[in-house]
Amino acid sequence: MTSPASVRKGNLDVVVMNQIVKHFPGVVANDHISFSVRQGEIHALIGENGAGKSTLMHILAGVIQPDYGEIFVFGEKTQFRSASEAIGAGIGIVHQHFMLVPSLTVLDNLILGMEPVGPLGILRRDQARKQIGQLCAEYGFSLEPDAIVGNLPVAMQQQVEIVKCLLRKARIMIFDEPTSVLTPQESDALFSAMRELTSKGRTIIVISHKLNEVMALADRITVLRDGRVTGIVNADETDESKLARMMVGREIHLPSKDASAVPGEEVVLSVDKLILKRRPEEIGGRVVGPIDFQIRAGEILGIAAISGNGQEELVQAITGLRKVDEGQISLLDNELTQLGPRERRELGLAYIPQDRRGRGSAPTLSALHNVIACHYRTARLKRRGWLHMGEARTLAKEIIDDFAVKVPKIDAPALTLSGGNLQKLVVGRELSTEPILLIAEDPTQGVDIGSVEFIREKLLDWASRGCAVLLVSGDLSEVLALSDRILVLYEGQVSGERQGDLTSEEEIGLLMTGGMRG
Repeated sequence: MTSPASVRKGNLDVVVMNQIVKHFPGVVANDHISFSVRQGEIHALIGENGAGKSTLMHILAGVIQPDYGEIFVFGEKTQFRSASEAIGAGIGIVHQHFMLVPSLTVLDNLILGMEPVGPLGILRRDQARKQIGQLCAEYGFSLEPDAIVGNLPVAMQQQVEIVKCLLRKARIMIFDEPTSVLTPQESDALFSAMRELTSKGRTIIVISHKLNEVMALADRITVLRDGRVTGIVNADETDESKLARMMVGREIHLPSKDASAVPGEEVVLSVDKLILKRRPEEIGGRVVGPIDFQIRAGEILGIAAISGNGQEELVQAITGLRKVDEGQISLLDNELTQLGPRERRELGLAYIPQDRRGRGSAPTLSALHNVIACHYRTARLKRRGWLHMGEARTLAKEIIDDFAVKVPKIDAPALTLSGGNLQKLVVGRELSTEPILLIAEDPTQGVDIGSVEFIREKLLDWASRGCAVLLVSGDLSEVLALSDRILVLYEGQVSGERQGDLTSEEEIGLLMTGGMRG
């Protein structure tokens, strides 16, 4: 077996992209980008949202075609007309949002689209099961072929995606934001698996916004800004501050909670003996509870939990998107339990959803219409029962300017915005309602370092004005940096509570996995 060191020292370019150009309406996504990856290396591709990273990788993976440029894979000039052609050439993607069917088993997900059949057209499930077992043993994965994918922890679903690539004989693997929903311990395990993959001859491209992880994992790093390459560096010859400067063109200082700032005494949100039961279509018993907590004016309360441990259902209950089975939720003196989402908003609740392209926005509607979705009933926009579109456009422009949203035009569909710019639009819209309670669900997930800085500053600013903030995030560094207190959920209950400045990622990670209590 070839050693990791010897593989990584190789100078053979397995991917070469020369002068790639790609235009979209009003945007040059890739502006004569040249990019190459060596055999057996882990190569990180970083840049702000909208810098052109995803476009470049979608071109490599055959999802879209370039307007201009050349592509060489394993020394052969090519231009993939479809994703299936790229897969056939040995290129696989482990998507940030897993491309799995939750209701199917691990085995069925893995063989979907490439079902092994015998001479009489009979499905050879035993053959597939054996092959999957061999791959899992080789790379240290622990997948049960008959397990339902939707019931698996996020880290194991990711393993399914990796094994799916391996089954399709991928030699070049693209990982898109691979640690966005993982705990520190799960991230470490993933990094070990990725290094094992390269030690056995595979080549990895990582798209990431987490510079500390890029520094720990990558051999080389390519930095994009505004559709162009601003630098290609060896990881051991740079640092996070230099990378950030290459990405955004200035120094970055991620803000954190001022330890001397003391929240007010007024209780804004009160959750009392809350119990949420699983719905008929769901499996199992109680999903959340009983849970009790309060958030005071000006306080940021962090919720840390691995996906599937009740945090999503808790947010749904507070925002009015899920029925409360037992207990009570109050906003100041107003009991919310029987109120709908609109009534809760009118009382001063704002919500930044995790899913910015689904729950957070209407992608096919314009940026303008997405902004006024929270304002159409306000006195500013409502005139004698009619929506005042001139004032609506003024409001939308104010938010776009205040929150530095890069949008081709105010009437452009939201789906044309990059992830980071759409997130800033959603954050701006919600804060423009001047809430007394803000629920922020993974507010910086999948956004670049400059946008992280900006969004964090806005959250801290509103807390300083007296707004109570419930921060639900899988990014533990963010939870620790911004929270006055942290509640950790495990299997739908509070496994521990910590002061934000008196704990560590390791301790929170153990509480998240049930490794400790209290």
